Amino acid sequence: MKSTYLTQVGKNYWQYQGIYFLVFAIMSTISSLTTLSLIASKPQIMSFVLISIVSMFLSCHIIARGIYKFAEKRNNGIFKNILWLLLNSLICGSCYFLVDMSYLKLGPPTFTFTDMYEAMNSEVSDISFEMKILLTWSGYWTTSGAWLVLYSFISSSRFYKQLKEQSDSQELKLLLNQINPEFLYATMDAIKTSIDKDTELAADIVTQASELFRYNLMSSKTNHADINEELMSLNNYLGLLKEQKRSPDTIHISLKNQEDIPNLPAMSMIFMLSHILNNAKNQTHALSIDGYIVNDNYKIEMLHTSVKKYKSDFSYLKNLRLRLQYMYKNQARLDVKKDWQSHKLILTLPLKIKSATNAITT
Repeated sequence: MKSTYLTQVGKNYWQYQGIYFLVFAIMSTISSLTTLSLIASKPQIMSFVLISIVSMFLSCHIIARGIYKFAEKRNNGIFKNILWLLLNSLICGSCYFLVDMSYLKLGPPTFTFTDMYEAMNSEVSDISFEMKILLTWSGYWTTSGAWLVLYSFISSSRFYKQLKEQSDSQELKLLLNQINPEFLYATMDAIKTSIDKDTELAADIVTQASELFRYNLMSSKTNHADINEELMSLNNYLGLLKEQKRSPDTIHISLKNQEDIPNLPAMSMIFMLSHILNNAKNQTHALSIDGYIVNDNYKIEMLHTSVKKYKSDFSYLKNLRLRLQYMYKNQARLDVKKDWQSHKLILTLPLKIKSATNAITT
């Protein structure tokens, strides 16, 4: 195991452990000045307290963390990890205890271990020397063990957070790759139905399909897209649907303040349209897409005049909502409104973090 763990610590390590060491130092100083004032002078007491604080820090920061890092890389089960934690606390507490006792034996303080123990535990002084050693050591072990439990909890929390970030990243890639079969089947069907009837039309479809696939491949590498890219891919998608007789007969798009629209999850417009058409009883009914600013948010409403099917498919909405969560946390949402005559999706995006999103994209 490399010694770099001594200097390479997490960003919150000193924030949490520093508080623990500070509290320990204050309590140790107050306790020692109160109980040892009858057997030693203040300079002697403070020198002992200072060495005790330093030995506590070195035992925990060097020995305890070193053993923890060694055990962490062995991928043990829960039972073995508990044993490692117990062994670690015993070794750390013993080192801390031995340094303090060595200082009492070799250092400048004039009081002995027995004097210190009787001053701190006058009510139980009538016991053997070995028992005094054991009881004092148990106090050192408890102090070290408390630090180690705190450190283990913080380290485990950071480890699970990293695992969750990796899991979220992998899940996002899977969500982006879910769109490929949809375009592949739609495109192949459109080309197959037109290639024997009109070669120029087939060529146009291939051009639309190539642009759509290019955008599809680019969106598999990033979750972000601007509105111009989304509208271009939507037009290509509608063109393919038109050749398959699955496109709305009337399409109206009106996006006000289009330059202020925040970045969207890639393929958002196609996902919203796919959800509406897949759940519509009559796909050729009118479609309208309107956008406007309201309360520091930009809303995009996609309305289809056909009633929905009895059994709905929400796979596209689930996909899009998850990617909105990755991109905007809880500041964006996708709502569904439906009645007996229409089916509407409302995408709400926060305007105030547009610049931050653009920075991430670049």
